[in-house]
Amino acid sequence: MYFERKEYLNKLISKINDNRIKIITGLRRAGKSVLLNELFYNYLIKNGVYQDHIIRLALDDYKNKKYLNPDELYKYVNENIKDDSTYFLLLDEIQLVDDFVHLLLGFYHIKNLNVYVTGSNAKFLSKDIITEFNDRGIEIRINPLSFKEYYELANKNINDAYNEYIKFGGLPKLIEFNNENDKKEYLINVLKETYYKDIEERYKIKHLDEFDELTSFLASSIGSRFSLLKLSNSFNSIKKEKISTYTLNKYISYLKDSFLINMIKKDNLKGKKLINPPKKYFFSDLGIRNAILSFNNLEETHLMENLIYNELIKRGYEVNLGSLIYNGKNEKGISYRKELEIDFVAKKNNKTYYIQGAYEISNEDKKYQEIRPFTLLNDNNKKVLVIKNGYLTSKDDKGYLYLNLFDFLLDDNSLDL
Repeated sequence: MYFERKEYLNKLISKINDNRIKIITGLRRAGKSVLLNELFYNYLIKNGVYQDHIIRLALDDYKNKKYLNPDELYKYVNENIKDDSTYFLLLDEIQLVDDFVHLLLGFYHIKNLNVYVTGSNAKFLSKDIITEFNDRGIEIRINPLSFKEYYELANKNINDAYNEYIKFGGLPKLIEFNNENDKKEYLINVLKETYYKDIEERYKIKHLDEFDELTSFLASSIGSRFSLLKLSNSFNSIKKEKISTYTLNKYISYLKDSFLINMIKKDNLKGKKLINPPKKYFFSDLGIRNAILSFNNLEETHLMENLIYNELIKRGYEVNLGSLIYNGKNEKGISYRKELEIDFVAKKNNKTYYIQGAYEISNEDKKYQEIRPFTLLNDNNKKVLVIKNGYLTSKDDKGYLYLNLFDFLLDDNSLDL
């Protein structure tokens, strides 16, 4: 079963006349292969491209094993170019090929070759490789199904679809399963046999227990700030084994490079900047996050915060954590220094949005607690509170937008209401 990922297909189509190498990245099983080798391929055929002018290979297919040698792959591609008209090269899982950077640069110099590749590891987008590509490559990131896509496909009422989505996430294959146990089994299998196996083999991890424990800690701590130093000390005291902040940071980089997690940086909005502030991490797919924890620890407030973050990233926002540090005095005249947070500072097209997420606002005290950071910011940027229960979308007299969660998720332009 194929899903029409129109947003991503249109991105590929829009780059047809761009001679740069198009690199489709993202989480494994998020649909990159189907997007390239089925949806985009079918588009080319329907729009007059001859089949023999489309060269495509799934490099993770055993029958194509010999093409993991760059010389063999380069030879194969050149042998299939018969004339001066445009050819399309579609390569799935390019990171499996040895010395693929120089190979792609070689393809770039074939003037009538339009190159599209997929990759499931961000290492080939590291600073060193981007420097080598210079302006000859462009990244197109694909995400798992958004809630809006999932809801349109699931054929369920919105609350049931939401409850399924925050539990099982948006990997497209899940739409085919009706049984919860089948969904759990699929996600746990993908986690162990795809993500963990790939990371462990690629990076030759020596301390697998510590790596697994770190992954579980990150999964149980979404939406929470922590420092690597404190985490290192906890490992040392509880596990009785020394694991350095360097090693922890390295393990986290492996998870980031595999598109499993994203780190959110701090945007200092007011007050003195903190040195080496704690960081937050969110998972690219909630189902994979929940599979790490064997579908325990499903606290909805944290899952909702992760969901809002993923939706903002999917819409192309640069997303940071907002920090306000200010000095004040209490009723006794004693000075104090305090930090308040804004869940997300989202920026795109020269616009900035301050966004707080709340499961519900049960009383005025709770409401004040959520909007208090907004009151300390004397600027004209949009201030938005996304709420799951008990609120219809509306604005107050200060211009703050109270946005129902489902309105936010189903309308890509909802922040501008």
